[in-house]
Amino acid sequence: MKTAAAYIRVSTNDQMEYSPDSQLACIRDYASKNGYLLLDEYIFREDDGISGRGAAKRTEFQRMISQAKRQPRPFDCLLLWKFSRFARSRADSVLYKTILRHLGIEVVSVSEPLGEDKTSILVEAMIEAMDEYYSVNLAEEVRRGMREKILRGEPVTAPPFGYRIEKKHFVPEPDEAGAVRLMYTDFLQGSTAREIAEKLNAAGFQTRRGGGWEARAVCYILKNPAYRGVLRWNPGGPLGRGPAETDTLLKPNCHEAIVSAELWDAVQSRMQTGATHRRAPPCALRGLVYCSDCGSLLVPSSSGSMQCCGYTHGKCSVSHCISIQKLESMVIALLENDLQATALNISFSDQAEKEEEPFLLRHQLNREHARLKRLREAYLNGAEPLADYTREHQTIEQVCRTLESRLSKIKSRAAPVEFKKDVILLLRGADVSAEQKNALLHALIQRIVFDRRQNLIRLYYR
Repeated sequence: MKTAAAYIRVSTNDQMEYSPDSQLACIRDYASKNGYLLLDEYIFREDDGISGRGAAKRTEFQRMISQAKRQPRPFDCLLLWKFSRFARSRADSVLYKTILRHLGIEVVSVSEPLGEDKTSILVEAMIEAMDEYYSVNLAEEVRRGMREKILRGEPVTAPPFGYRIEKKHFVPEPDEAGAVRLMYTDFLQGSTAREIAEKLNAAGFQTRRGGGWEARAVCYILKNPAYRGVLRWNPGGPLGRGPAETDTLLKPNCHEAIVSAELWDAVQSRMQTGATHRRAPPCALRGLVYCSDCGSLLVPSSSGSMQCCGYTHGKCSVSHCISIQKLESMVIALLENDLQATALNISFSDQAEKEEEPFLLRHQLNREHARLKRLREAYLNGAEPLADYTREHQTIEQVCRTLESRLSKIKSRAAPVEFKKDVILLLRGADVSAEQKNALLHALIQRIVFDRRQNLIRLYYR
């Protein structure tokens, strides 16, 4: 008795396509009626949804070809429900059928009998051509439908981290959206992608797939225009983390943005300088200086200068590049003149509070409270012994008390007064960090406009 193998694949949800079990039932019926012995070890079944357009990514198909090359020959015939299950690419079909037939293994479709005369060659070629045409035509129709959805402002992909789908639109997920804003602000303030990833992991955030954060995942989020309200779609396939293709379709104002256009532009400007792994020097003017021509933010770079991010993106025709040291001197001189050397004193904390720190601590505290709730439910349901429940409960409560203590210290830092110093002496002094000077300037000044043509600045106070 001849031995046979079976190859089974389901790639779509089309109701006209048999389920894997139905395909196998047809193959078994054919084998029994035609005198073939079908062993379970030679039934090769792909996971549902695997495309037949390429053979390289079909693990069971490749395993089947590998088994067929063994000596002595393990089976004499390969049974399929339809030839389209074998391949939807004529090139793959001809290549692998030739390999199998060279090994003495015939490829048979149980629902498409070909006969044994020479016309079977033409019939088989027509079936292969029709299968490939169906595949190519279906892909074009799907792409056309996806393009229409994008033009209507409807997403065609799963929502990225920070969003959920609601009524065919992306809607911000509050907790995740806060983490996205943290990534953008931290990056603009000089943190590297790796440092941001470490901070997210320490706070207990997970990616959409439930894994830990890496630098490349942070970079992908920093480059994704979805966070400024833009839908992006590449007809050629997934973009991954590489550069966008030239035919990528962008549809603006499709959903609520998580980050502002100004923050987005500033981050893209810094990324173009290769700053994902290089830290810009500390700058007391970060987030304060704006271009007089286009109104964009001036962003510090690792070279020790500031540049208009609008100019970097081709939206501004005037370069506003200026040394950070020179601009700081201009600001301090004008501020001193405006204050007219008055004895103005301010309250200034030894450690400036960062906006994202309470956010991270509150997120961790909420997670621990949720753990307490789950632990209690497990104990009440009898799934957790009393001794284990008591020990775990005490541990989590201790973590909660620690987090609450850290939150209360942050609130106390915001209260006045630790010490007083003259503003100008403080800004010129070497005993105060650039971050502390930045916090001081933000408390006094709303924005600084730099006019490159006239080489002057204007201060707008709070």
